[in-house]
Amino acid sequence: MQKISVVSLLAEGLGSAWLLLCGSGVAVLAAGFPVLGVGFLGISLAWGLGMMTAGWGLGGKAFAGFTPVIAVGRWSAGELSFLHCLYGLLAQMVGSILGAGILFLMVCRIPSFDVHQGFAGNGYDVLSPGGFTAEGVALAECVMAFFLIILVQGSGQSRRYLVAAGAMMLTSMLTVTVDNAMVSPAKSIAVAIFAGGDWFRQQWVFLLAPFSGSVAGGVCSRFLFPAQPVTTG
Repeated sequence: MQKISVVSLLAEGLGSAWLLLCGSGVAVLAAGFPVLGVGFLGISLAWGLGMMTAGWGLGGKAFAGFTPVIAVGRWSAGELSFLHCLYGLLAQMVGSILGAGILFLMVCRIPSFDVHQGFAGNGYDVLSPGGFTAEGVALAECVMAFFLIILVQGSGQSRRYLVAAGAMMLTSMLTVTVDNAMVSPAKSIAVAIFAGGDWFRQQWVFLLAPFSGSVAGGVCSRFLFPAQPVTTG
């Protein structure tokens, strides 16, 4: 298990910032610009390519997967210690807020931009693109997080980031009309800090549901892949 260091925390944070800039940045800047943009497919590709490039570029130094769902899932699978998981979550949150802050500075001076309209935030009911309820959104977030962990844990170390990228891309395709996509509490909270209002008040769903799914996925992977090394400490 890689030791926690300034370098590993910096890599984790920078990878998380890059991931948010890729996914949320494309959603805010390019999804519908000005009439014909990259659309839902482009957003999904951005999340997947962001994870793939972060993993290949920084994965050798980072240790927690650049997203809280993967960090908690690997902890519940016995692959990360509690301390590694905790420090990973903190680095991911700081990095995601940094990424959201950079994105906000890029667009805040545009006269037509209104951060309170969402800023690529996640929500339910009137804040859901498809009008999905809290229950529907929670189910989608939980199930997608569960399968993400199962797939990542079963992929092996050498293919982990490639599988995570593909799973995140497909998750985004499935959930973009449900809650604006992405089972990542760090992303949800980071953009909600800037969007404020109901976007922030609804974040309990985007903490409880994906973390529940990732814990369940990690526990299940213990039985599916018993050869996974267990790290303590």
